[in-house]
Amino acid sequence: MADNKTISEQFGEQLDLIHEVEQLRNRIEKEKSLSNRLAKELEDAKRQMAGIKESLKTEEEKRLNAEEKCREGEQKRQETERKYREGEQKLREAEQKRLEAEQEAEQIRAASGTGKKKRKGRWLWKLLKIVFVLILLGAVIYYYEGELDRKDNRNEMLWDEKEAYREKAEFMDDYVVIITDDIYHKYGCEELDLDNFAVRTTAAVEVRGWYTPCPVCIGEE
Repeated sequence: MADNKTISEQFGEQLDLIHEVEQLRNRIEKEKSLSNRLAKELEDAKRQMAGIKESLKTEEEKRLNAEEKCREGEQKRQETERKYREGEQKLREAEQKRLEAEQEAEQIRAASGTGKKKRKGRWLWKLLKIVFVLILLGAVIYYYEGELDRKDNRNEMLWDEKEAYREKAEFMDDYVVIITDDIYHKYGCEELDLDNFAVRTTAAVEVRGWYTPCPVCIGEE
């Protein structure tokens, strides 16, 4: 009777052991499945990080190009304005010379009666040359006014393009953080090391709580 009880106990222990082994195997399968899922999420995150990194680089290059174009446009606009002012000054000088010539011609006509037709023809020729100069100056001013309008339109286009890049940069600054050494930063932080970094969304790092905010660019949370 004692031997039968011992065998029963041993059988029960073996059943318990088999049950524990089965539970352990199920747990291992679950851990394996979880590990595979986490590995897939990690790969997806790496691809997303690479895409965001490339996007950040491209947007930064576009922003720098837009700023350079704005500076060039501003320099050209200033140069055109300078030439326009010079043209106006020359026009005023020509107008002053014309008035002086008319006054001088009037004085000569009043002071002398001999050779009147000859002098009249000579002064008429001078007046024609002055009129020609005025017409030429008017054409130059009209050209530079058109140039100013075209430069202004170009500057407005560049400004709109720059504003679009600024909105994109603000979006990235609001919703994307850069992680180095378990600390997340905003782009442009003086503490940021871009030699080795990862990119995540702001919501993801705040929900998971795996990283510490940079006290310089984000502040303590």
